[in-house]
Amino acid sequence: MAPSRALIVAVIAVLGVGFGASAAAAEALLGGELGRWIDGEAAPELGATLSRHPRFSGATVRLATVVPGAAPGQSNRLARAVERRLRQRLLEMDGVRLALDPPERGCAPPRTIDYLVRIEVSPVGARSLRVHVAVVDVAESVWVSGISHQWQGRVSAAERAAQAETVSQASAGSAASPISLDDPRAVAVAMKADLACLLPGGLDGALFVETPPRPPLARVGLALQSELAFEPLAALTADRGDARWLLTLEARDATADVHELSLNLTDSAGGAPQRVASVFVSGVIDAPAAASVVAVARAPEPPVPGPARGLLSALSVSASAPEGICDFRRARVNSCVEIDFELNAPAYLFVISTRDHALAEVSCGRLERSDAGPRRFRVRVPPGDYAVRGAAAGPDAGFYVIAAKSRTVASRLRVVLASAPGQCGSRERSAARWIAELQALLAREADGIAWRAVQLVHDRDGIVAL
Repeated sequence: MAPSRALIVAVIAVLGVGFGASAAAAEALLGGELGRWIDGEAAPELGATLSRHPRFSGATVRLATVVPGAAPGQSNRLARAVERRLRQRLLEMDGVRLALDPPERGCAPPRTIDYLVRIEVSPVGARSLRVHVAVVDVAESVWVSGISHQWQGRVSAAERAAQAETVSQASAGSAASPISLDDPRAVAVAMKADLACLLPGGLDGALFVETPPRPPLARVGLALQSELAFEPLAALTADRGDARWLLTLEARDATADVHELSLNLTDSAGGAPQRVASVFVSGVIDAPAAASVVAVARAPEPPVPGPARGLLSALSVSASAPEGICDFRRARVNSCVEIDFELNAPAYLFVISTRDHALAEVSCGRLERSDAGPRRFRVRVPPGDYAVRGAAAGPDAGFYVIAAKSRTVASRLRVVLASAPGQCGSRERSAARWIAELQALLAREADGIAWRAVQLVHDRDGIVAL
C-alpha cells in the first residue's frame, strides 16, 4: 500500500465513528442497480481517468452533488448516499487526489480545487432516477470533454424514501443550517471556532464574557464561558470589574424563527465594538421565564411514620433574579437559585447549605419554633467541574431542610448541628466525624424528623437540580 494511501486509511480509522457510519449507511441503502452501477462502471472508469490521464496528474478533485430544484444548501439522503458511495470507491484507488470536505468552521482559507466532480441526481417520474457524473475544470469554468457517466433506472422503495428525506449540505451555524437554541453548547462551540479565527492576538488585559438577561441567550453565554474556561483563547476573568475587554452577545432576526447571534468585542473603557463571531440559530429568544435555565426539583417524600409526617412540602427550585450578589451578568460565580417550600405545621426548622464541596451555612440561632407557612431561600451555585468529571465531581451546592415537631428532638439536633466544622464557633475539625454524628441522630430520631434535600450542579448549560 502506498504511503499516502496508508495515511488516508489511518485517518479514516481515527474518524471511524463518523465516516464509517456514513459509508455503512450508503452501502446498506444502495443495494440495487444504482449501487452496482457505481461500483462496476462509474467509479472504476472515473478513477482510471483521474489517476492515469496526464491532465489530472497531481490535481486535487472535489465531489459536489447537485439536486435540481432543491433549495440552496439542501440535498436529500439518497443523493448524499450516492456521493458517499462514489467517494468510498475512489478512495480505494491509488493516484486519485480527493479533497476532504471543507471544515465546518475552520480558520484556514479553503484549499485550491483544480477539478470538480459534479454528481447530478434527479428524479424521472415517480419511481425512476437519473444520475449523471461529469468533471468541471474550475480554473477555466468549462466541462472536461470525454468524461460523462450516466445511469437511469427504477429505484427501490427504500431509495425513494431516502430521496424524499431532505438533508442540509450547509455547515452548522450557517443561515441554511441554523443551530437550535435548545443546544446552547453547540452554539457556543460554533462561536468559539469563529472566535479562534477572529479574536485579535495579544490582547492586553483580561477578557470577560457578559451573560445576557434573556434566558436562551444567557444559556449560550454561560456555555461559551465554560468552553473558553476549558480551552482559553485569552486571559479570562470571572469579575467584570477586572476586565479590560468585554465579549457581548447580540441577536438580530433573520426570519421569524432564525436569528443571527453576533459576538462583539469591546474595550471596557469604550470604543467601537468589533464583531468576532457570528452564528445563525433557530428557536425562541424572548422566552417568558428566566427560570428555564434551572431544572425544577421535587424532592421525594421521605418515610416519616411518626408525628413529623407531612411537616414539609417538596422543594421547588427556580432561577434567582440577577441582582446584588446574585447578578450573574457581572460574574458567573454569582449565579444563584431560589428554593421554596412550605412548612405545613408549626415546628423547629433547621437549614444546612453546602457550596464548593464544603459547608456554607448551618442554623446557629436560638431554638425557636417556627410558624407554619411558606419559606424561600437564596443559594449561590458556583461553576464546578461536573461537565468534565460527571457524578465523580459531586454537586456544586446542596440545600437541606430538617423539621422536628418535638422540642426534645430539636434540642438534640441543634447540639449536633452547632458542632459542624467551621460553623457556630465550633472547634470540630473533622467533617467526617460530624457527618457520622448527624447520621446517627437522624437514624435514632427518624420518627420525629422530616427532611428535604436538593443537590445542584452548575455545568456548561447552566444550573441543574439533580
